[in-house]
Amino acid sequence: MRKDSTISTYLNDLPEKDAKHLTDVLEKLETLEAPSLTSKTNAWEAIQAKIDTKSKGKTISFKPNTAKRGLMLIAAAAIIILVIFQFIPEAELTIIENPAGKTLAELLPDGSTVALNADSKIEYDKENWERNRTITLTGEAFFNVKEGEDFTVNFPNGKVEVLGTSFNIYARDDKSVVSCATGIVKTTFGEKETILIGGKSATYTETVNGTAVFSKIRTDEVSPSEVGRWQNGEHYFTSAKLTNVVKALERQFNIHITSKTDLSERYYSGYFSSDNLEEALELVFVPMGLSYQTEGDQVIVE
Repeated sequence: MRKDSTISTYLNDLPEKDAKHLTDVLEKLETLEAPSLTSKTNAWEAIQAKIDTKSKGKTISFKPNTAKRGLMLIAAAAIIILVIFQFIPEAELTIIENPAGKTLAELLPDGSTVALNADSKIEYDKENWERNRTITLTGEAFFNVKEGEDFTVNFPNGKVEVLGTSFNIYARDDKSVVSCATGIVKTTFGEKETILIGGKSATYTETVNGTAVFSKIRTDEVSPSEVGRWQNGEHYFTSAKLTNVVKALERQFNIHITSKTDLSERYYSGYFSSDNLEEALELVFVPMGLSYQTEGDQVIVE
């Protein structure tokens, strides 16, 4: 049996009989294989449950001359648990990445669905999905959630918790928008919780002034039919930073846009469809008094 220095130290301090017994146990453990559907979290919870059950109503005490031996046995038991955990792999997350220029629909293990906008990603634990419906989102996605256990979506500036509903999350740069189409969702930004019903949205924005960061949360009414309509290739903007609209064009068409003029103080209200690049560029830049040239996947604005 291979022994590391910690185990060897405890074995050397134990009485010969106890050391032999523990050595036999460790040798048997090395022949075990981890259950294929068990995570470390599940294993620890099972062990803790057994400890709690067996320890109810019991008091463990040691006589002075056996205290050291008792403590050594407790330490040995702890080592056995640690050895067991070495055989249990960390649960692997399922990662779904959608590149720029595409949209993607994904069916989750419980029958819920998620549509990913361009340049977006989700991560979740498929193995433990039934008891832990939690997703981490980067980018933008529309969720249609089946009723069941709590369903949580974490994103950079906050999280959304639901039971059964449909909603859209936009989480990019300094802005996050949660729009509820049906049902009820609880949105958390920092320490502030907001309850949204169908037809409501919450917008979180951050503004940096020197070294200070100011955040603001605003709730608005929204037509349920407009929530997640990017899935149909429709992209609407109201007083949006033109730089953010440019980023949206780059994501939807997988292009790179370079501007010879400063766009940071310009704002855009309008629409474009991801079906036609030339039409989209015209709808965005011409009303702003800007011209553009295209060459392959490069667009130059001036």
